[in-house]
Amino acid sequence: MDGRTAVIRSDEGTAFENGMTETDGSTNSEAIAPLPLASITNLDLDLDTSTSSTQTAITMSAQNSAGIQTLLDAERDASKIVQKDRTKRVREARDEAKKEIEAYKAEKEAEFKKFEAEHTKGNKAAQDEADAEAETRIREIKEAGNKSREQVIKDLLHAVFTPVPEAMAAH
Repeated sequence: MDGRTAVIRSDEGTAFENGMTETDGSTNSEAIAPLPLASITNLDLDLDTSTSSTQTAITMSAQNSAGIQTLLDAERDASKIVQKDRTKRVREARDEAKKEIEAYKAEKEAEFKKFEAEHTKGNKAAQDEADAEAETRIREIKEAGNKSREQVIKDLLHAVFTPVPEAMAAH
């Protein structure tokens, strides 16, 4: 030993550089095994050194550990922000696409109605002409039926009530 003594205090006791441990005020001579960093809580380092380089190294190590944790937290937060932004952009793109589809659909519907209006004008005239001709023919048929109505009724009644013998066909 060169006169420097390192003392590490934790919730589990105090460990000295020379391997001695002290727990609950009693001293035993067993050397302590290194404790994992996760199991050491409330870590106090007492260094009795002539130089402060060792203390500075330990302080920097603790600061680096805290810095790393801060960086990990920042990275996690940034990842969440990026994911939210990505979701927002996808939603906005979907909404914009729906609007474009609606506009395109309305445009094509207007084009179709314009086309239909232009081309049904000629068809409408042909349709009106066909309707007029059909009505004329129906009127002619009704007039012919009314003129010969009496004769048609007489002929039907005569055919029904007058028996006409027919030759029986051989079976």
